[in-house]
Amino acid sequence: MAGLAQSGGNDTPPLPDFLNDWPVRCQQLKQELAQVPGMDVRFTPMPEPDPMISTWSLDLFGLSIPLPAVEYQAVFVYRNPADSPPNIILLGQHRSSNDVQVTINHLPMDDRYEDLFAAAPVSGSPVASEAGREWTTRLFGGPVTHAGLVLLGFQHDPAELTCELERWETEIPISIGLIVKSVGSPAALRAVHPTPAEPPGWITRSQAGEATRWDLTVPSPGQGLMVSISVPTDSPLGEIGHLYFLQGAPQHPERPAWIDLLVGAIAADRDASRWNDLADALHTEGMSSASVERTRSMATEAAPPQTAP
Repeated sequence: MAGLAQSGGNDTPPLPDFLNDWPVRCQQLKQELAQVPGMDVRFTPMPEPDPMISTWSLDLFGLSIPLPAVEYQAVFVYRNPADSPPNIILLGQHRSSNDVQVTINHLPMDDRYEDLFAAAPVSGSPVASEAGREWTTRLFGGPVTHAGLVLLGFQHDPAELTCELERWETEIPISIGLIVKSVGSPAALRAVHPTPAEPPGWITRSQAGEATRWDLTVPSPGQGLMVSISVPTDSPLGEIGHLYFLQGAPQHPERPAWIDLLVGAIAADRDASRWNDLADALHTEGMSSASVERTRSMATEAAPPQTAP
């Protein structure tokens, strides 16, 4: 494809396979992406929240998470792997058992691509090339991350692709972002909003049967964070995702003691007494025996190893 190869002058590196016959490949890709549900959903500003949604603020990991103010039946805290920060699962009831679910997970985010066009062999790691690195720098301004590609994909939709030869340097990065978006987005994506804080992240709204799910992803080098809140769609809690990052939202007055004990246990983390206090509170609240036992195990994991006499 001479038009592409000549555009960078004599020093332009050989084209990666992905760039060959770009207009034809682009049209094929555009048609395929148009068939993927939710691909027309792109970033829109977060709507004004309803401050009267009934919540408690759960202040963890640098975030103020709007916790639905309902009766909770289980609180599970665990680590995966064992040396990672705690992950959390909260199961509550609005109308029926477990129809409110909140999860907070730490995700590895170590990916940084210096060559997006590396050819992956049948086994082993992708093989980078100098040409691939040069094209990645030319098209993206330097190495890119998976989160950066997701953010790029959410800024666009397939209808934008013209597949015109003279727009290849603009549309190839967009197309790669759209591919990543098509793979990583919820199947029933309804809306996506950028986060107002640094580092840039995103909030998605998706539908799963009669439940609305709000996912907040906060990328961070090495360890990112995902918060998911699932609530009945037709309840007042259905718009709870609008409360992410809202400062000073009114709080439901009947705040259970276990919430602050959970925050304190995670802050102290390796203090076994904090986890035992939380387990006692969960038992008093009538939480599931499994969640009480899991919390007791966090105390055991936090305790220093016993030395032999």
